[in-house]
Parts: sequence; C-alpha cells; structure tokens
Amino acid sequence: MLRRAESGLDVNLKLARELLRAQGGDGSLHLDREKLTTPNGRVLDGTTDVVDKVREIAGGTATIFRGDLRVSTNVLKPEGSRGTGTRLAPGPVYDAVLGKGLPYRGQADVLGVPYLAAYEPLKDDQGRTIGILYVGAKKLNSSPWWTACKTPSSSSARFSCFWGEACCFWRFGEPSAPWMMCATLWTLSQSGKST
Repeated sequence: MLRRAESGLDVNLKLARELLRAQGGDGSLHLDREKLTTPNGRVLDGTTDVVDKVREIAGGTATIFRGDLRVSTNVLKPEGSRGTGTRLAPGPVYDAVLGKGLPYRGQADVLGVPYLAAYEPLKDDQGRTIGILYVGAKKLNSSPWWTACKTPSSSSARFSCFWGEACCFWRFGEPSAPWMMCATLWTLSQSGKST
C-alpha cells in the first residue's frame, strides 16, 4: 500500500512539474523583485492554476514555495482558507531541500497535519535553490481499527470491519468503542494471543 502511495506521489510530482513548465520556460525559475517567476516573466506568487490542476487531475495537495514561503497552494489551513503566506517549518524537509538542494520523500507535517509527501527543489538558471515544489496526500488513520482491517484475513471480515466503521464515522465522526474493542480483539487473535 505504501508503494502504491509513493507511486501516486511520483505521478503527482511529474504532473506538477509539467504544469509548471507549461507556464512558460525551460523548467528553471527566477526571482524578480522578490516574486517567483517563469523564464517568460509569468509571476507564480498568488496563482493557483497549477496546484488546483494537480488536485483536479490526480488528487492530493500541491504547493509552490518561494524559498520557505508558500506562494501557491491548495493546502488548507484549519479554518478552511488556503495556506498561502505560511512558511515551511524547520526540520528534515527544510534541511534537505533548502539546505542541501536535495529532494525529500516521506512523512511530513503540513500545517500541523501528517502527510506522505514529496518535495523537490526549484532552481534558477544558475542551479541555486530558490523554492520548492511539493505534492502530498494525507496519511491514513493508523488507529487500531485501521490496523485490524488491513491485517491479512478473509475479504468478508475486512468488508464488515470497513462497513461498520464507515457507518460509525458517518454517524458520529469518530470510531466507535465496540469497533475499537473489535479491532483490539482482532489484532490479538491475529498475533496468536488470547484474552
């Protein structure tokens, strides 16, 4: 499942790259009066066509950074507005991409939410990192019910687990206590332990 998610990030990143290239130019970007621009002069700060097209075609989130500043994003803040104007938090992503000019893949907190993410440096024609291209997908819940449901077993048992939990989430917005107990018992039974 992780491999499939990583493959999806590859597709989204390639799509974002191509959409960015289609904005005009050879793939390198420039800083012009503190704005991220394409070689033909198109300003990317504040635009949303590339990131929204990534979501429309492939799903997931996308962001264009100028340095560590989000200048184009479809990532939403908790109150529902776009995360434009927020900064990349210090940490492994920042160090790899902005510090060393290397791509980063793995888990990342994006505005406080865990994502499976891919970041790659955006470089100017001199090879200097002047921004970041990001794509990501929210990490799936790793609660006990999810663990139990993905444990190898019969497909009918997994279907029942998913169906019951879907109904609970639909009705209450959180896992139910019976399903949590079911997941715990299921996990114990799969590990060979008894209660």
